[in-house]
Amino acid sequence: MSKSVELREQRKRAVDEDRRILDAVLAAGGEWTSEQREKHEKLDATINDLKRTIDALERLEAEERGYVPPSQAVPPAPVSAEDRAAQYRDAFWRAMRAGIGPDERRVMAVGTDTSGGYTVPDEFRRELIAKLDELNVIRQRATVIPTTSGTLTIPVLTTHGSASWVAENGSYSETTPTFDEKTFSPHKLSVLLKVSEELMNDSAFPLERFVAGEFGRAIAEAEETAFVTGTGSNQPTGLIASSNGSALGKTATATNAITAAELVDLYHALPRPYRQSATWVMNDSTISAVRQLVTGVSGDKTFLWQPGLAAGEPDMLLGRPVVPCADMPAIASGAKAVVFGDLRYFYIVERPGMAMQRLVELYSANGHIGFRMFVRRDSKVVLDDAIKHLKLA
Repeated sequence: MSKSVELREQRKRAVDEDRRILDAVLAAGGEWTSEQREKHEKLDATINDLKRTIDALERLEAEERGYVPPSQAVPPAPVSAEDRAAQYRDAFWRAMRAGIGPDERRVMAVGTDTSGGYTVPDEFRRELIAKLDELNVIRQRATVIPTTSGTLTIPVLTTHGSASWVAENGSYSETTPTFDEKTFSPHKLSVLLKVSEELMNDSAFPLERFVAGEFGRAIAEAEETAFVTGTGSNQPTGLIASSNGSALGKTATATNAITAAELVDLYHALPRPYRQSATWVMNDSTISAVRQLVTGVSGDKTFLWQPGLAAGEPDMLLGRPVVPCADMPAIASGAKAVVFGDLRYFYIVERPGMAMQRLVELYSANGHIGFRMFVRRDSKVVLDDAIKHLKLA
């Protein structure tokens, strides 16, 4: 029996005895004897004292029951990576729609970007990357390397050692392989969109899908242009850049036309090991002209172009696939209108994090809310032998 239960029984006996005294007083018409009054006052004091003691004891017992020594404490269940990702994703999109509250600030603290935004959730980033791959033909075929550093240096073997025949007791000929370095420094690519407050307040408005579609399209278009024509100054270096771009494989005779023989020359300007995985890249107007080229003599002419025979198969030119790219120059004087090579030797280096920032004040006078997303990219051809281009006169 606990001490508090024992004291409660004592208090109950005192209360019962006091009740008998009061019943006797009432039976006598309310007249108290000196003995009854003295005994009642003692019992009343005992009852009150016991109540205070019982209350204090029960509070103490409750504290003791709730106390668990550190050695016996059961640690809280750890939060799984999936739960943390879900919390971050929910807080991110609530913040993008309605602004940063205390809860969002706490949950999103781990995703704060140094440039003032918040790193987008993994699921959204994968959706955006998939959209970039779908829209960007160069990215699909290039080598994409993530980096967390400000710059990335890649060594490239440009000249191999060679072997030579040696007479008996003859001396060995020394050869030294030559290495070059390609340094990548990702540049910032930013997109700024604005959405009306009415749309933002409409819970049916698919903010995540809208942002993925608009940002994905805008970034893909800007990337594709830079991966083809970028100069390397505050932007990536493109396939046809004058420095760190593809090497010259063939110069056309004309300023406004390409011949079948010139395409054959470009094909063979690429060393055989790279031809096995090479791809033709040109814009639609150039493709239109190339599709009409034939070889052979009158009565025995063969088109260079070989259309894909099944769904999903690319069109072929001299046995290698052709991909249309709107950012490639059209046929014109001095234009690098055709690229042919193994695009795996075109490296794209990117910072893996995509950051997004909600801008409230910038467009508040017009009732709009802005969204800014920024990514970091750089690109270069890392091996001249692997990718060549045809340039018109």
